[in-house]
Order: sequence, then C-alpha cells, then structure tokens
Amino acid sequence: MMTSGRIKVIIPEKPTSAFRPEQVGTDYLCILYCDRRIEQLDLKLRAIEKSQGTFMERLKTVFADELVPDEEIQYELNTMKAEVTEGHGRIIPIILAAEVI
Repeated sequence: MMTSGRIKVIIPEKPTSAFRPEQVGTDYLCILYCDRRIEQLDLKLRAIEKSQGTFMERLKTVFADELVPDEEIQYELNTMKAEVTEGHGRIIPIILAAEVI
C-alpha cells in the first residue's frame, strides 16, 4: 500500500492477483484520477464489465462526459504525471496495458 496525503493506493500482495500471466490476451490496470469522489463508481465498473467493445471503448461509453478528452491531456513520459489543457471533464484515466502471449 502507498499513501500520500489523502490518497491511498492498495497494491495486491500476490503478483498474480492483479495480472494473470496464465491467461493469453491484454490485461488492463486503470487508475481514474479525479479531484473529487466519483459518484456511483461501483455501478459504473459493473457496466464496463457487462458492455461490449474494447476496454477503452467501454470506459469512454460508461464515463462519457466525465472523462477529460484524450486531446486535452498531456501525459509525461516515464512518470505518472499529466496536465490538462482545457476544462472539459474531470476524470483523467491512467491505463497500463499488459500483453500476455
């Protein structure tokens, strides 16, 4: 677990509990950064699981206008840091995709 001020990130104890290396395909770790509580998060996560399409398509469909548009986010390389250039949306998705072959 990592903590910093009011932020708490829980990292699974077992490496296989987050990513499953025995399953071929793409696995995603998605962090939704927001300056306030994301309302009905549990319902939205279930909606993503039940929807069709790629992970990004499902994420964008479920969170719709809450996500900051891709073209308005400037991500820094080699660090988890981003800057928003406009004022649309309030959630910045940070996504790690791991390809298991």
